[in-house]
Amino acid sequence: MKELRATVTLKKASAEGSGRLLHHILKPEIFRDPEANEKDVRDRLLWSETNLPIGLDRANPKVISKVLDGHFEGRAARNHLSVVLSIERCFDPALYADAVQRLRSAAHAWLRRFAPNSMYVLACHGDKLHPHVHIVVCNWDPRGKRSLTFSRHQIVFMNSLDWCPPQVGLIPGAGLYAQSQDFKAPKSKNMREQIGRAHV
Repeated sequence: MKELRATVTLKKASAEGSGRLLHHILKPEIFRDPEANEKDVRDRLLWSETNLPIGLDRANPKVISKVLDGHFEGRAARNHLSVVLSIERCFDPALYADAVQRLRSAAHAWLRRFAPNSMYVLACHGDKLHPHVHIVVCNWDPRGKRSLTFSRHQIVFMNSLDWCPPQVGLIPGAGLYAQSQDFKAPKSKNMREQIGRAHV
């Protein structure tokens, strides 16, 4: 099995509810810029999953968001976390298809390690040459009675990929997509070095 580089991007928590994000990641994409559709696909959603009791209806992201955002037990702000797990560019169709399946395994491994008790929605996109999966989780652990907060050390650990089972075949790719990543992405050389040390 060929090892593939991967990155984990943790976005800022949002108090606006997850409706807009879910609409964005679940809807069939209409590409205004043809160059954005690198794989020339009509529907970028390759697969989706959830542990919500209502399932996934792509036509009604608002209904999904109400259930996802409703697991807060008296908290004033609706809140969710958005995580993107990306694999390096794959030009070979067979390797791309394999990478998409690896993303499913990696996404579940991430959930087991970092958000084992939270409600989630997974959406894997195949419009880019680098396949990626969006992980949207309710920012609340109902068993631990706490929100999900991750330190800089934990972000480094996420990008070390040491939490991902070896048989999935993913290795750290810190800095692959630094321009598009959020404030907690491994942009700096110092953080990439930390990830490298964590992986050793």
